[in-house]
Amino acid sequence: MRLAAEVAHPAVESLEKYQQLLDQVSRNGASANEKRSASDCARPAHLLWVEAVALALELELLDEGEAEKVRRRAAEYRPDGVCPLFSDGGCLLEEGRPLSCRLRDPRTPPSLNRTRFAADLAAINRQFVSEVFHSLAPETKQLTIAESLLLDV
Repeated sequence: MRLAAEVAHPAVESLEKYQQLLDQVSRNGASANEKRSASDCARPAHLLWVEAVALALELELLDEGEAEKVRRRAAEYRPDGVCPLFSDGGCLLEEGRPLSCRLRDPRTPPSLNRTRFAADLAAINRQFVSEVFHSLAPETKQLTIAESLLLDV
């Protein structure tokens, strides 16, 4: 994600915690060098707000032409289609790939404690939502990857 120093917002702390969680899963999960099949990325992923915003911020790190291409794919996304980030056996934003995707990745070792990581993610998301939305909880609790890529951050 590589964003903490660039974002002046109270949610930086929860975004940093989210990045630490991604790092932990990366160290214990599937190798980014292992190819995925389109079917691995064909089931719609629903992201918590902290994941969605982190993914949208990660998209901003791409060059403008590539980012616009991803946004077009996201705008054209259908729930029965492949993830708008899937390309050539991998994720266009591999380093910032959401935790929800990593935890359901069939290449992730069974020894990874998915339940613990999911619980940690939920706690970080509660903090993020509190910091960003204050007492006004968002109407939508989860967003699709396509919706996340279209967020204006």
